[in-house]
Amino acid sequence: MAFYATDGKIGIDLDTVGSNCNYTPGMTVEGSQASEWVYVLASEALTQGAMVGIKQIGAGAVATMISGARITTASATPGFKFGFAQTAFQVSQWGFVAARGQGVLIRLLGGVGPATGTTLYPTDTTGCLSTASVSASQFQIFGVYTDTSISATAATAAAATANLTFPLIRKPGLGGG
Repeated sequence: MAFYATDGKIGIDLDTVGSNCNYTPGMTVEGSQASEWVYVLASEALTQGAMVGIKQIGAGAVATMISGARITTASATPGFKFGFAQTAFQVSQWGFVAARGQGVLIRLLGGVGPATGTTLYPTDTTGCLSTASVSASQFQIFGVYTDTSISATAATAAAATANLTFPLIRKPGLGGG
């Protein structure tokens, strides 16, 4: 199901990425399915459905895929917003990522079912989430509620849909215990 802008901004296409910066970096747009989107520059190629950290750097908002290894310390992601790429990005492309919404595409590793109480963690596979926390660097993700199941036998990341309410990472030393 395609998302579209609903806040009255003219000409916004939430699915388009490109090499030109066509909007204000970091700008937010309200969209269909109770969604909110952030306009970002990809610092690396972003896989469709990947969880990204969004950091305001100078006049730009830069998105980087999240993994357990990339957030190993309590100070590794200060000031980050989080979202999910709904379109694949190449490095240095501009586009929108979803920070809130219903039916948002996410990447999961095996053994995840739809449940509001399912605890999700970043994995060592960049951009992917799982119910398994296998290392001290994989902190709990709040605000991501899966809609679809992924088989426990899935060895590679698979696409699923989820409802997002501004994802957060619970990290010791940042009030998370």
